[in-house]
Amino acid sequence: MFGYYTIFIRKLLASQVPPQFGLQPGSTLEEGVKVFHIFWIPIFPFGKDWVLKKDGDSYKVPYEVSTALTKIYGKSKTPWYSFIGIILAIVGGIGFKINEGMESSRRQAAFAERKEKQESEFLNKLAAPNTDDYYALKAGESKYAAGHVTAVRGDSVELATIADGTTFSRVNKNSVLEEFILDRKDIQKDMVAISDLKKATIAKDSKVSTAPLVLGAIDEGRIFSVEQVFRVAASEMPKLSVRDEAVSLAVEKTFNTFINDPSIDTSVSVLDSASMTYLREIYDLGESDNYKKMKKFIDESKYSSVDYGMVLHAHYTYFGGEKEKREKTGNLDFNTFIFFSKLINAGLWSIDDHIKKARISNIRLVGNNQASGTVSLNSNILDSPKNMRFDVDFNFENDNWKINLPTTFKYTENQIMNVGRNFQEGRKQYRQMIRTGLNDLDKQRDVNKLFFY
Repeated sequence: MFGYYTIFIRKLLASQVPPQFGLQPGSTLEEGVKVFHIFWIPIFPFGKDWVLKKDGDSYKVPYEVSTALTKIYGKSKTPWYSFIGIILAIVGGIGFKINEGMESSRRQAAFAERKEKQESEFLNKLAAPNTDDYYALKAGESKYAAGHVTAVRGDSVELATIADGTTFSRVNKNSVLEEFILDRKDIQKDMVAISDLKKATIAKDSKVSTAPLVLGAIDEGRIFSVEQVFRVAASEMPKLSVRDEAVSLAVEKTFNTFINDPSIDTSVSVLDSASMTYLREIYDLGESDNYKKMKKFIDESKYSSVDYGMVLHAHYTYFGGEKEKREKTGNLDFNTFIFFSKLINAGLWSIDDHIKKARISNIRLVGNNQASGTVSLNSNILDSPKNMRFDVDFNFENDNWKINLPTTFKYTENQIMNVGRNFQEGRKQYRQMIRTGLNDLDKQRDVNKLFFY
């Protein structure tokens, strides 16, 4: 890999050397330069020596003879290629610097092009505003407010801002849209001419606009420059994560009621409308004999393993299987089914006292009237206990925070994922467990072949 070797730079035949040296015919004296190498590439020289070559062998010449030869024939020049490694390094360094400079120029040119494009798009959005536009309004150094175009009327826009003067220090899509998405604060609306919006932009060589917007009454108006425009459709709203103490307390109360109160009516009262729709759909599927529709519902479900159990228990246990084979029983209405569904022990929808040990934390607002919290609870179907952590969703409906039932199914789904060598193995074992449970309840039960997979 590295070391040294000798490069021979001149040779003297026996006939060229004075007879006093006693060289025999066929012998030669050669001078070589010793070079340090890396991967056999000469890096630098570090000395010269004379060598006697005779009959294919080499012998080092004594110092006195070497000195005499140098006096007679003069000092030899060190060849340039003995520095080839250093030369290559210098050339490579120069090349790297040139390439780096060119790359830097390309980056600067690309940045300038992007900047110019963004500036053009920014001005175009101001010139043709719509109700998907959200403005970052500069109120001072590292101090910004948010504005939203709520209507466009002729050559003016209705611009909404947060009435309490809420500001933020960093401009990004979330910080500008946050309060408009959450809709938890009063807003103030002002009519602003489109021409004034364009004038309120900040010039490249300035920190503020020369013609800023004045929103509100003249004597107490707030002064802003237009810094940036975010055009965001309703379907493209970002997911938020905002802490709110009042929301956290209310959501925690809802969650504790859901897991602790034994009353089915109380449990239902804290379910959101999507949860009730879900339970109704399970009820309707269970009542029917449409096995293909049941299978399709399970296959398309986000929580397919849990829904496999919910659908099969609804159909075979609650309703008794195929309609023509059902016995006349008591009232099988929807409200009774809701109580029955809690006996299936799907996720946190259970009468098992173990569920009461669940704890919720990290509660945050994630959208308009939407919140999420992280639940922690030890497993209940795994052979070895394991702490399960998962997020549960909440929605604000009818002046109260309500829990979304299907998202609590993550508790069971996540445990299933921890069974076996892969995800499918755990799901297969869970489906087998459901079918075995159905047969244990009724040995004559004939589960449709669509559910064997």
